Amino acid sequence: MKRFLVVIAAVVMTVSLAGVALSTIPSAGVISACYLKSGGTLRVLDASTGTCSSKETSLAWNVQGVPGVAGATGATGATGPTGPTGATGATGATGPTGATGPTGPTGPTGATGAGGVSGYEIVSDDLADGGGTVFCPTGKHVLGGGAEITAYGNGFYALGSSSPNGQIGWTAFAKLMEDHNAVTSEFDVLHPLPTLRIWAICATTS
Repeated sequence: MKRFLVVIAAVVMTVSLAGVALSTIPSAGVISACYLKSGGTLRVLDASTGTCSSKETSLAWNVQGVPGVAGATGATGATGPTGPTGATGATGATGPTGATGPTGPTGPTGATGAGGVSGYEIVSDDLADGGGTVFCPTGKHVLGGGAEITAYGNGFYALGSSSPNGQIGWTAFAKLMEDHNAVTSEFDVLHPLPTLRIWAICATTS
């Protein structure tokens, strides 16, 4: 019984001493130990304060070796597939109105327009001698006109001519007819002559 207690005490003392030693192990990341050549006992060693005896072999764990040469750069990987199109962004705010540009140059003067008409009037007269001319007032030009027989007298007369007299009036004459079939009479005049109402359309033109 006494021998068992002595063994326990020795184990406790060994563990206590090992705890003190382990407080500085590992040293710089390396775990050192001594291996007894005869018997194979292994003990952990604080390499900063002690060494193995000649009867022991020095061992070390977690020793960091010399860094190796950097490896070659690997080949570029294949291009990945195109990602989906992103959502359309919101419309930006309307920018401020730009400054008013300068006034452009004045364009060329246009061509003169056609002359106008003013002072429009109709002049008419009844001429009893078989026709004649109705004149426009001074300064006005004839634009049109006409005539009609208003009193026949003896025989058959029809309107023989009706046309402008230059630019100053309108002229018309009656013609003697043999019958109502518009056959011209062999006589030029048969009295009394008919009365013609002649009118001229007059105006000032520029």
